[in-house]
Amino acid sequence: FATASGVNEVTLPVGNEGASGGTLPFTPEQPVETALSPRTVLTRMEYPYTVARPLGTVIRRSYALTWLLTATEVATLESFFNSRDGGEEAFTWTAPGDTATSKAALTSELQIDKLAPDAFEVRANVTEVF
Repeated sequence: FATASGVNEVTLPVGNEGASGGTLPFTPEQPVETALSPRTVLTRMEYPYTVARPLGTVIRRSYALTWLLTATEVATLESFFNSRDGGEEAFTWTAPGDTATSKAALTSELQIDKLAPDAFEVRANVTEVF
């Protein structure tokens, strides 16, 4: 400790969390579904008791995104997420309704539906990282 009565902050980083692995290549279609994801820890005790407590004071936002892309753009988007450990590494983007950029990570598989010969709908969920 630097001082006997001072407060020192100790940071314990999680590997790769918060480190940006690039910028999301395409802007998602509107509207975007947003949900709040409180981080909690569930402790199981002797049956039937469990205790849940918050893990931190910040609630993460989750987004259900949709893109309408060509085959080439779909390949670019897949390559973007695959190069980031399947989307687990954070990327930089501007969330819908925000003016500042933030960091997020892919939290679902990419769901790709063919709409026409060169038109695809891609859906995925992303969640903020800090």
